Amino acid sequence: GRRGEGGVAIDIMSGGGPLRAGGARRVRPQLDWWEAGRRSPRVQLPVMVTLRHGGGALVPAETVDLSAFGARVATGLALRAGRRIDILLPGGGTEALALHAVVWEVDERGVALVFANASPAQFERITRFVTALLEEPA
Repeated sequence: GRRGEGGVAIDIMSGGGPLRAGGARRVRPQLDWWEAGRRSPRVQLPVMVTLRHGGGALVPAETVDLSAFGARVATGLALRAGRRIDILLPGGGTEALALHAVVWEVDERGVALVFANASPAQFERITRFVTALLEEPA
């Protein structure tokens, strides 16, 4: 596939002839979620969170950067890129929001996490959480 102007995905599926009836139903637009994540509102405030890794141990951490698509956290936990982990965000009077995440990178700025497989309800909650933090007076 090729990406045309405006981020539109173009996929060449046949040799110039019409799509077969079944093929047309399988074509879906490619959403550039990575670009959406990079451009989404993000807050650069420390928020205490909890990380839960494979063994189930809970480890405190603090956000460096947080958006609806992921977070960068400071933690003493030794993590590697590609590792799956859960992050628990404070609920603000309700149950904490637990999100599955994948470690994207680890560097001197902290551990970058990309949220994975968030339900629409979870995505809505994290979006509201980030928006509320952005609206807090400095």
